[in-house]
Amino acid sequence: MLNKKFLSFVIISIFFVISAEAKIKKIGNGLSIDIPDGYQYASINLRKLLSRFPITSKDFSKKDLKDLEEIGIGKSTKLILLTKNKKNIDFFNKITTPIGFNDLNIKYFEKFEKIYANEEITNFFLKEFKKKYPNIDINKISENDFMELFSEIIEELQDDKDYKKINQKMDELVKPLRFDFLLEYPVDEPSMIIVVGDKKIKDKDLDQINNLPTNVAYQKILKEFNKDFLLKAMKLEETPFQIQKNQFGNMYMINNMKNTNVSQFFTEPQYSEYVLTTHKNKIFLAISSCSSKCNNSSTGTALGLVDILGHTNLFKSIKRGVVDVRY
Repeated sequence: MLNKKFLSFVIISIFFVISAEAKIKKIGNGLSIDIPDGYQYASINLRKLLSRFPITSKDFSKKDLKDLEEIGIGKSTKLILLTKNKKNIDFFNKITTPIGFNDLNIKYFEKFEKIYANEEITNFFLKEFKKKYPNIDINKISENDFMELFSEIIEELQDDKDYKKINQKMDELVKPLRFDFLLEYPVDEPSMIIVVGDKKIKDKDLDQINNLPTNVAYQKILKEFNKDFLLKAMKLEETPFQIQKNQFGNMYMINNMKNTNVSQFFTEPQYSEYVLTTHKNKIFLAISSCSSKCNNSSTGTALGLVDILGHTNLFKSIKRGVVDVRY
């Protein structure tokens, strides 16, 4: 599975090559997409992205890169962004340069960190951690293990009175900063990330999926997802998604959902759609999301994924309606 931290880094570190002219845009690997009115297109390959962050890219070992290649992600993998608001282009352009990132860090990121490092908030969660895991030294476990354990604590505290008070305090501290950030960079408005892989996945690995009945493939994929604590926390087994075969004989997974669990950052429900499949033995992933101005889709979630990806012929459709979830 693609490392989630790496994917997050990729998503927020795209350097934009902007184009809003073509309605039908070739995106590589023999695929084209439809660009609706008002959307702007941006793309870069992984090689160029890593070259812009030489210090960060050193953190990825040869093994990391080899692991990515095994799932079809090589240095020529194409990363694409579709967005409706030019302010978000400004944000992504800034975050991909040392000077721009430093400005954002001083203006927003460091202030968010200070809020969550608040002594009262920190002591509360440390106390809950020690209560639930008295024999675990928090300084001797990995970051991944800590986050998995921490997510379990959060889930159990949802109805706790003290937790609700702490959550309210965080909301009061975050709210004005969040308002300023979203006013300058409305990342909650509709946007889409597309990943077009460049490395062929081994035929035997694809055949293991494509030759399975769809219900068996569903269980197999779900089992793999639940190995990762972030995906496990989303409780995908409670949000039925479609698994079908497209006209090329490739299995695809697709879904649309609404997360009803609002947060300090997003005070409205968040809508999302995704499609994951392969084409010519190369991975194809598209994720769209929004929690503001979600009003232009044929799918019911107002993100336009079907409209944009329809020209690829990689899937049949997303069923109308939204699966409500809380994660």
